[in-house]
Amino acid sequence: MPKKPIYRTITQNGFLAITAAILLVIVSLIMVVFSDLVTSSGRASLLDLESAQSFGIAEGGLEVGLLKARQGDTTCTIGTTINNSVGEGGYSVTTFGFTPTGFTLTSDITDTSTIVPVTVPGGSDINDFAKSGQITIDNEIISYSGVGATDAACLGETAPCFLSVSRNTYNSTAVSHTAGADIAQTQKFLWSNGSVPSVANPRATRVVGRPFFTPSDIFAVGELSSTVLHHNYCDIWDQTTVTTFTDPLNAVVCRTDNNDLSHCWAVGDNADDIIRWTGVDWEVMDLSGLGFGGDMYSVDCGTSDNCWIVGDDPDIALAWSGSDWSNSGNWSTQGLPNQFKGSLRDVSCNSATHCMAVGTDKNANAPEAINYNGTWNLTNIPGNTYKEPLNGVFCNSDTDCWAVGEDNNQVINWNGSSWSKTNVTYNGTLNDVTCVNSSDCWAVGELTTTVLHYNGSTWSTVSIPAGYGSALNDVHCCSSDKCYAVGDKSSEILEWDGSSWSVVSTGYAGQLNSIFQLGNECPVTYRAGAWREKIQ
Repeated sequence: MPKKPIYRTITQNGFLAITAAILLVIVSLIMVVFSDLVTSSGRASLLDLESAQSFGIAEGGLEVGLLKARQGDTTCTIGTTINNSVGEGGYSVTTFGFTPTGFTLTSDITDTSTIVPVTVPGGSDINDFAKSGQITIDNEIISYSGVGATDAACLGETAPCFLSVSRNTYNSTAVSHTAGADIAQTQKFLWSNGSVPSVANPRATRVVGRPFFTPSDIFAVGELSSTVLHHNYCDIWDQTTVTTFTDPLNAVVCRTDNNDLSHCWAVGDNADDIIRWTGVDWEVMDLSGLGFGGDMYSVDCGTSDNCWIVGDDPDIALAWSGSDWSNSGNWSTQGLPNQFKGSLRDVSCNSATHCMAVGTDKNANAPEAINYNGTWNLTNIPGNTYKEPLNGVFCNSDTDCWAVGEDNNQVINWNGSSWSKTNVTYNGTLNDVTCVNSSDCWAVGELTTTVLHYNGSTWSTVSIPAGYGSALNDVHCCSSDKCYAVGDKSSEILEWDGSSWSVVSTGYAGQLNSIFQLGNECPVTYRAGAWREKIQ
């Protein structure tokens, strides 16, 4: 029998071995790909988790930055960075500031305009402003959410411009504005960078930011001609020059019932001019046509549209009853009572329909007080009640006014129909009085070691730091734990924090006569806008 050939068996065995090897390679590749997919999915999940963690950390850092801003802490300094480690990561919060100057309105806008064209001064551009936030034009606060650098972006208006403008914001009434009006911004922006595992070596990073604004300022005026002392929420005092006003300033007042942050007046030893705050700077207003016949000593407003100026003119007071800040014609005169022939040193208005002004009869050197309830009327101060000239007055209501002056150890109170005397322990001239409410008042004067405080039932003395050592001319409070007093001490004022008075350095090299806070918030603080995320 012939033998079978063996090459077929050998061939089959080789084919099976090759097939098995190929299958083994394929299975290995599948396993490698599956392993990579599992690893990539895990890595992506980890990155998603760390990104979410970074976002939460960034938000936390932003809240810390805003808290420090409200406290007047380090975020008030531009470029300051707060770094902290939090859990499995950390945050870095940086402050940026926007205070552009010299920008004006390119063309007229109406009270409904939603695009605001800007004329840019040389060497500047629209990027001097924040990308979104608030601007002030005259006395109106305007919110916007973008800026345009081209005519196309400005939708037919001349570039650059502010876009998506909102009017009637923060109770600020929308009005028309003319070309050339100043445009200003005082705004800070916080960016918070949250990172995991650290800011220095991040695997994941998210950045969120929030603008915040300055709704409150404090102004003080005094003997330095052309100079107004200014304080902002960052606890920084600076000085503004009013170049064309060359006389000492005696009084400053601000009213913000419309919350437009620009109803401030200051008056002084000039019968023809006063200065007013535009929301951007101080400007001189010519009142020479009204014929006021002497130095202006005091100004006060019951509302932002109802203000009075009094002083050395024995015949007239000046009245403000308009809202057109560019037209001095809105100031007018009103005659004082025929029986009054003296000098008025202070005026206080608690509403649009009630004010009290006090001073002296020039002939007899006796106290005088006139009451306003639509017209000015002389009130009777009995000789056995108060005998010396009055320097200061403050009205909590139509039936509760306090007045102080040169009659030692006495203050007087108006109840709506008559004056009564209260004995106090203060053997010296009192220059001013102010109240937070009917049971929280302060009076200051010539004594260099004490001031007076009223708690609703009695007046008592409160010590001031011995280091101040000068007479006080004016006091102003915005709350029971925030008051300021100014006087003859150069470069220093006093601040009340609710428990004691302390000396604050200001850099104003002269006597200060008056101080007042602009804004509805007390103590001076911030208003924050909505946060947004920065796309990296």
